[in-house]
Amino acid sequence: SDMLDWVEIAGAVVVAAAGNNGIATDFFPASYSEAISVCAIDQLDRKAPFSNWEGHVDMSAPGTGIKSYYWNGTMAVWSGTSFASPMVAAGIAIGLEYAKRPYTTEEIQTLLENTGTDIDHLNPQYEGRIGLKLNIRNFVLAIRNGTP
Repeated sequence: SDMLDWVEIAGAVVVAAAGNNGIATDFFPASYSEAISVCAIDQLDRKAPFSNWEGHVDMSAPGTGIKSYYWNGTMAVWSGTSFASPMVAAGIAIGLEYAKRPYTTEEIQTLLENTGTDIDHLNPQYEGRIGLKLNIRNFVLAIRNGTP
């Protein structure tokens, strides 16, 4: 957590994968309060079977069937929270392109909470434990409008 404090003071935002064990558990560094923890969801906005969940998850993002490059340059289809967390990081980066002032990690976390989409009704057994679905459009609009 000392490293995350240092990163936050430096003005960076830490987005971390919740893990792929398919269990309710703390997973570090994602479970630190300074990090934005990300759970993977499928194309139907349901928690991916492999994705960890717990009370520290902040956001959910697509993490199944992601087409990306394999180590030898060919294309492959992947799944994992390691693919969901860059979706959130990219959404934050896109939003911050429109920022008229610097935003703290806490402000970004609050904006993500205020602009995310609640998918608990699609995941009743994980209610309150997989965060909100990333909504890049709402996040960008909030930043563009100068929402505190």
